[in-house]
Amino acid sequence: MYGRILTDNTSRSKLSPTLYVMKSPDSVFNVLAEERLTTLEVFYNRREDKFTLRGMKEWEEDVKWDKYMVDFTHEDILTDDYRSVGTKALVRVFSNLGLEDHLKRIENLLREGKHHGIEFYYNRRLNIRVMYCKSVNAPGIRNRRHAMRAGGIRRHEPDEPEIDVLIDGLNLARAMSYKNALAGIPYGGSKILVQCAPVDLSDFEVLGFLAYIIDRTRSFTGPDMGFEPAMADIVRERFTKAITGGIKSPSRPTGGVTACGGYLAIKEACDFVYGSHSLNGRQIAIQGLGVCGYSLAEYLLREGATLMVSDIDRSKVDKLQRAWNADVVKSVQTEDINTVKADIFAPCAVGGIITEDMIGKFKFDIIMGLANN
Repeated sequence: MYGRILTDNTSRSKLSPTLYVMKSPDSVFNVLAEERLTTLEVFYNRREDKFTLRGMKEWEEDVKWDKYMVDFTHEDILTDDYRSVGTKALVRVFSNLGLEDHLKRIENLLREGKHHGIEFYYNRRLNIRVMYCKSVNAPGIRNRRHAMRAGGIRRHEPDEPEIDVLIDGLNLARAMSYKNALAGIPYGGSKILVQCAPVDLSDFEVLGFLAYIIDRTRSFTGPDMGFEPAMADIVRERFTKAITGGIKSPSRPTGGVTACGGYLAIKEACDFVYGSHSLNGRQIAIQGLGVCGYSLAEYLLREGATLMVSDIDRSKVDKLQRAWNADVVKSVQTEDINTVKADIFAPCAVGGIITEDMIGKFKFDIIMGLANN
């Protein structure tokens, strides 16, 4: 029963941290800003249905994050003014800031999803807000590895409502728990959510801080939406080995592997519905041409499918049409892709798009895509 999140609409700035103004009234980061803390952890004890909070100041504003793993590691306390704040004091701060309802919403999300907790990290100088969603931890406790949990690291825009970002992250963390268990991977499930401006891969200050967070949370991760696969290569070479999925990774970017799995699943679905694995002549609507969606499109086109595609970035649609021509790749407006008539619908963008209201508008025999939730 203690939590609240903050979202500030400011993009990365070179202004002094004292000039930052938190613009969202509902954010845990308002508490961090108020108390000049870097870290706030919310723990949920399922057996006792009890919530515990811990706030800390773990680093100074002037830490040189590009020196991570050279001058310091994630185990170091990077301030001479370390402070720790307990549950009762933090709950009072939430109350004083009018964030009781926001905290209760977070607690209810943790309770309903049977999650372990959430860790919040706030880098004022870089204007980066991190939310680490923790689902099951049992598989990772005795795995004899650095990391306890595994799940992607995903970027969100700075002005997205915090509660929406958290709902997405907690759902993804829970899904990763199931995926890891089914695959026999010795980690619990997690998701690292980063609210910040797009990351310049030459900015080692930002990449160093993200690497610190990966190690600090004891997570094994890979770049998800909003982060380029090349980021994994740089972070792995310069900072931490606890990240995979880059261009130089043995498995290559995770989007390609995901696309292959989705392609094979679509063929199995076609065999179940139509009595044949063949995709020749099938009309398939793809929502989103990111790393996953674009790779899936190429698999399907090689099998003779005709595609209808959409993406908020029109250049990705243009690229696919140039490579395969407009006869087999037709462009559809993003707001219309859900309602076109096709044999198969493959959602590959932001998850959670199949709602009770939308189902009645679908004109597909099969829905088989790569989006989560």
